[in-house]
Amino acid sequence: MEGLLFKTSTSQNMKRGAFIKTSLMTLSMFSLNKSATFASERPKTGIKVADGDNRLHETVKLDGVVSIDFKVLSKDTEGDLVVMTSSNNPKSTGPPLHIHPDFDEMFYVTKGEVKFKVGDEIFLLKVGDSMFIPRNVPHCFTIISETPASFLIIAQPAAKLEDFFRAYAKVEQMTPEIAGRLMIEHNMKIVGPPLTKD
Repeated sequence: MEGLLFKTSTSQNMKRGAFIKTSLMTLSMFSLNKSATFASERPKTGIKVADGDNRLHETVKLDGVVSIDFKVLSKDTEGDLVVMTSSNNPKSTGPPLHIHPDFDEMFYVTKGEVKFKVGDEIFLLKVGDSMFIPRNVPHCFTIISETPASFLIIAQPAAKLEDFFRAYAKVEQMTPEIAGRLMIEHNMKIVGPPLTKD
């Protein structure tokens, strides 16, 4: 049964149907053309990266402790995606509350337990849990398990996240001021303090 507010004549339905079909066909053709272009520029082979290894066999360590292993580089996907693992994250560590306006981020916990703040909500993640964080949403996390935590991180599009971690790894003694500067340089913004485990 049609509601009064949405009742239309048959001719209006036909015009709307034709418009929708034309729009969908145009969008589909645009998507196919874009996909074909990107597909022709991408590598023609699979990329295997062994457990505990980095795509370029480089060492990227934060604070001399946390290992960042890039699995898929931004250059592998024309900037569409970057995939990495972060391992050996000690208890009570994590970034301050921050946003990134130009990429979505996903975490998948592979070891330990992690407490996330996303927007105004608090989430507790254990092994096998994941957290999706849309761009422009304030977020941070802290490790709450006694054992160090590890997780898979996916950013889409890649933006400057890969470069941020490489720059961070070059800092011998990280301070809040240096961290803030690095985040600004890589198009991220600190909007609050780090999360506590309690």
